[in-house]
Formats: sequence, C-alpha cells, structure tokens
Amino acid sequence: MLEKFQFDTPPHDLMGQGTLNIGTAKAGLNINSVPDAAEMTLDIRSVPGQSHQHIFGCLCKTLDPNIKLETIMDVEGIYTPPDHPWIQTVYAFCEEINGVKALLQNPSLTLRMHLLSKV
Repeated sequence: MLEKFQFDTPPHDLMGQGTLNIGTAKAGLNINSVPDAAEMTLDIRSVPGQSHQHIFGCLCKTLDPNIKLETIMDVEGIYTPPDHPWIQTVYAFCEEINGVKALLQNPSLTLRMHLLSKV
C-alpha cells in the first residue's frame, strides 16, 4: 500500500516532492509465532505548500481502515532561498575550507540542504 503512495500536491519548484519512508517496524515476540499486532513509524518529509492535515487524510484513505495513525511530531516543511544571508555565509565557509564554490544540490534531503563542491 505505502509503496504506491503518491503525494497529490504540486512539487516545490526547487525542493521537489515530499518523501515518505518506513523508519521502524516491530511485530511478534519470536521467530516461530504469528504476531497478533504490528507497529511501524513513518517519516514524512513535507515541502512548503503541503498541508499535513491533507497528507494525513490521504494516508488514511490509502491504508486499511483497521490501521490507526498517530502523529508523533508535526513540523512544517521549510525553504530558505539560496540568496539568504545565512545560506551565503555557509557557502562562503565551504568555499574557504574546500577552496571551491559550493553548489546547492538536492535540497530535499534531511536538513533540506546538501552542499557539494565542484571538482
């Protein structure tokens, strides 16, 4: 079910689409028994413009009605433009340390920023 889940909101111009992955899964007490219950955590990384309430509703429609969803942490997606002074300071430090200009590459990663050096 989850492997086919698609965010039905438009992607962010630079950051792309939000992401979803199963972070943990637990079931059963031992190898030779059928578990009576299972539990998993989903890590959803939204991007600006995506409503968490809407994503939750889409997940509820996608999953079996017997599956209960509970929010552990709710933090909206953020975007800091590349010309922001703080980002420019980070770029300058990277250039000073590496000797080459840093490029913004795949900003949808964990911290929404991954700096690579041109080699």
